[in-house]
Amino acid sequence: MKFRIELVPQTFVHLAGRQIESAELSGFAVPTVIDVQRPVVEAYGPPANRPTLIERFELGETSLVHDGDRVGIHIDLSTLELPPLCHFRFVRTVAAQEFEAAIFSLVGLEKLNVTPGKVDLHLIGRRAAASDGA
Repeated sequence: MKFRIELVPQTFVHLAGRQIESAELSGFAVPTVIDVQRPVVEAYGPPANRPTLIERFELGETSLVHDGDRVGIHIDLSTLELPPLCHFRFVRTVAAQEFEAAIFSLVGLEKLNVTPGKVDLHLIGRRAAASDGA
């Protein structure tokens, strides 16, 4: 998805002896899905009827705890590795049947920031005149 943002200052902005009339930021964004594997599943309760199921995922301490038709979701972003200029946006769960999300917790909130990287910014300006408020 291509994007373009144009910024026009409402007051005089000067940079390196030029009055900035506008700034343009453009680029290309691609949504990326990170599939997280579930290598460990544990069941608790009597052998004939194990009502509690814990699924542990390969993303920090991420887990889902099932108790009947209720589920607790714990997402741990602390070990998430993102390329430059990426931003974590959402979590999607897939289930064979409808369930009630009784608890939803999110840790590793520092990963919610955009990862650092280079951005191209194009400035459009003209030489500042002495009467422009410089």
